[in-house]
Amino acid sequence: MEFVSDDALVIRTQPYGENHRLVLLLTKQWGLLRALAYGAQKQHGPLYGATQTLVLSKVLMSLNSNGLSDIKQMEIQTSFPLIRQDPLLLLYATAVNELLWRLGQVEQQQQSLPPSVFFEVLACLNKLGQVSPGLLFTHLELRLLPFIGVMIDTTHCAECGAPLRDTTRFSLAKGGGLCETCQSGRDDSHAILLLPSTWRLLGKLVATPLHKLGHVKVSERYERQLALIIRLYLAEYAGVTLRSLQVIESENL
Repeated sequence: MEFVSDDALVIRTQPYGENHRLVLLLTKQWGLLRALAYGAQKQHGPLYGATQTLVLSKVLMSLNSNGLSDIKQMEIQTSFPLIRQDPLLLLYATAVNELLWRLGQVEQQQQSLPPSVFFEVLACLNKLGQVSPGLLFTHLELRLLPFIGVMIDTTHCAECGAPLRDTTRFSLAKGGGLCETCQSGRDDSHAILLLPSTWRLLGKLVATPLHKLGHVKVSERYERQLALIIRLYLAEYAGVTLRSLQVIESENL
């Protein structure tokens, strides 16, 4: 049995018996971990508050060979109070948790995620309220695509593989942008006609970590098109549809 200390964000919880709680953690060093928090269901217990979703803590735990860690201590660093006070931001934060939970379903990725994923997620949560939450979440989706098992190649034509700097057409059937030659020679009823420079913006988001992007101003038309591309792509190639985003869209938030 190995004891480790790490920063961890609570992604998902469920009761375990009357008094305990199973939690899914995104940790800095160990990626996604499933852990058991004894006594965390007790309202006045030492682990009750720290094992709520969307809480960042310093965690002391044991890494067990059965894949289920035991939490010994948790010290809350932040519960993101500004996010919790805003219903829209809270929905986007919930969508972040949903996306990470889906990432946890890719079993071979568990405990093998690089620390960069932890920092990407933390940057996203810290920036909510500072920039457009919709664009911020789309950026996070793009950065996490490889860890879900899919990714969009923004530098080559999805049909012929030729180098691609820009394009005005995204083919969902092929999973990427089409060069001018393939656009003219292919009848793709599901292709999306892109706004000017959308593809270059998409490539910039793919290549840039969230904490390095700074404050980017994007018109609502571009933001909605980027979101549409990623949502369709995730649904088609990863089977991922996030309920929180459906609520946002249905409420026109």
